[in-house]
Amino acid sequence: MKAFSIDLVGDMAFFKKNDTNDMIFMSYNFIHRPVILGIFGAIIGYKGYGQSGGQFPQYYNKLKHLKIAIQPHYNKPLKKVITVLNNASGMASDEEGAWQVREQVLVGEPYIRYTVYVLYDQADEECQKLKENLNAGKAVYLPYFGKNEFPAYFENFQDHKSVSTLKGNDYRIFHSIVLSDSVEKKESSWGDMDFFSAKSEEFAIYENLPVDFDQNGYYRKELAVWTSRKLKPKKNREKPVLFYSVDDKNLQFIGGYVDSL
Repeated sequence: MKAFSIDLVGDMAFFKKNDTNDMIFMSYNFIHRPVILGIFGAIIGYKGYGQSGGQFPQYYNKLKHLKIAIQPHYNKPLKKVITVLNNASGMASDEEGAWQVREQVLVGEPYIRYTVYVLYDQADEECQKLKENLNAGKAVYLPYFGKNEFPAYFENFQDHKSVSTLKGNDYRIFHSIVLSDSVEKKESSWGDMDFFSAKSEEFAIYENLPVDFDQNGYYRKELAVWTSRKLKPKKNREKPVLFYSVDDKNLQFIGGYVDSL
């Protein structure tokens, strides 16, 4: 297996949660795999939901096999602001206040940055197309962070030569978001972590993040963690887990781990 990576960068983002029933549309704290598949589809030039027809868009059918690791470049939840927009789509009801939409927007300090790694086989034609565009800095459609009001750009393409499966049973720091039920914590609890100390550099952020879609087109979610604490891959899991070392960074790749449609 081989791997390449790219940095995705933007000023603001809105990664909408689909399971909130609030007056405010909420955002996930992190970018997630389904959003990244959409960004990659835009870069290659595949059709989206409004163009493809059928249950799933062209970009998903082409790229759903991709194995992706996500490294956020922040260690605390991003600043969030509430924006109020007028719903001029004609889809609002006649209820009071329905013409206004409130959204929770993530704000960079000053930028929102992720390094995204892709694990691939040399014979994968879709990955070769993606690599060519990323390396050339070319995109067919404009990438964005959740909404087209929040454009994103990509930089720092790297084709990694040192890629190996993680071996051994030792605890280690991971440099990507990991699925919580696939790892063991070194400590019995997080209770000894002093998050409020001015000198503390430790962090752990948990969130139920989408990892794929189910057969009905709804998000499949798993509890994920982004942490500075040492973790160890669990043994004897029912599903295979893709843990790799890429240029001395320990990563979990998501995709292939989850049953594909």
